[in-house]
Amino acid sequence: MANNRSSSKSVFQAFIFGSAASGKNSLANVLESAGPSPLSPQSLSFRSLFLPWKGSKIKFLLYIVASTPSFSQLPSVAFQRSAGGLLVFDLTNAHSFERLSGYLDLLHKYCKDKPVILVGNKKDLTRVVPQEIAQAFASKHGLPYFETSAKTGENVVAVFTRLAELILNAGVKPGD
Repeated sequence: MANNRSSSKSVFQAFIFGSAASGKNSLANVLESAGPSPLSPQSLSFRSLFLPWKGSKIKFLLYIVASTPSFSQLPSVAFQRSAGGLLVFDLTNAHSFERLSGYLDLLHKYCKDKPVILVGNKKDLTRVVPQEIAQAFASKHGLPYFETSAKTGENVVAVFTRLAELILNAGVKPGD
């Protein structure tokens, strides 16, 4: 995908949040035209990527937020500035899934009424979290649910496309 900044009509800030090693950076790598960035062990990193959109492009400025021991010291600015985001867990790690309720509490505190999509990543590997359980959790909390593989690229464009649709449907104007 060519990185043609002049054809970008819309710019949105968004977040990707979840447990460490759930594949947050890898999801962004799939769409990042400049090539993958090194995986960051930090609690917060910042990336930009372009998504093809109706003959143009949408630019996402992404805050990638990992829940790490230093997480509690992070400012809430990443969530407050975002128009919406992805809550990612690892389909091969039950603990990653079990932590979602706590993460949702945090997101409700800082992202009330902003679109959030639940993403089960690493679909290409042997899962331990059944799809039915993850879907039920998403339904209970009113979240769209996608399963992705950052390794194969499966559903990655679809999840970012859906996030863009939800942000636009929420009335967020580009650059807000």
